[in-house]
Amino acid sequence: MPQSILNTQYSTVQNDILRVATQRLIKYGYTKTTMCEIASDLDMSTANLYRHYANKLDILKACAIRSLKEGLADVKQIVDDKGKNAETRLQAYALHLSKSTYELASGDSQILEVLNIATKAYPELIHATDEQHCSLLACIIDDGVSNKEFKRSLKASEINGFHMALTMFRYPFLVHMYSLTEFQSMAKETIKILTAALKSAK
Repeated sequence: MPQSILNTQYSTVQNDILRVATQRLIKYGYTKTTMCEIASDLDMSTANLYRHYANKLDILKACAIRSLKEGLADVKQIVDDKGKNAETRLQAYALHLSKSTYELASGDSQILEVLNIATKAYPELIHATDEQHCSLLACIIDDGVSNKEFKRSLKASEINGFHMALTMFRYPFLVHMYSLTEFQSMAKETIKILTAALKSAK
């Protein structure tokens, strides 16, 4: 899947629409959100909203792209912080994912319904995002090998496995079972186990 799907650019008006639509989708869910309500939140006519997006599913896709891009930009800052060693950056990466996911799903958030619909309708978005996360993780691990912090690099399939171990901290399906402290503690322990393997010569 071409990563260009995540490079979609939006106008100022479209960004305003997506910001408001995202807030409504998280609060009320996809099923209970209408185009009329989004337009009303924007003090915009429904006809004008339809000039930008043909239907609610199109808005959902654009909201997902915008949110995924923002999330990737946040973790890229962690990856690019060369002043910290690789293990510290990996831990910061996992802690950022766990905290942002937990906060997204807190309270009366309807994000689970939104994610279920979005992932079924647009699986290519998830695949493109996964590729980006694998690339970012590979950058940190390669840095760790270069500075002798880790003893070996990982093959593409191993990077994917590393990424999959962190996936539970990106998607909020289990968040309701834990406190934030517990969720972040699991993220720390996961990184501890994974980095121990990277430090092993085997």
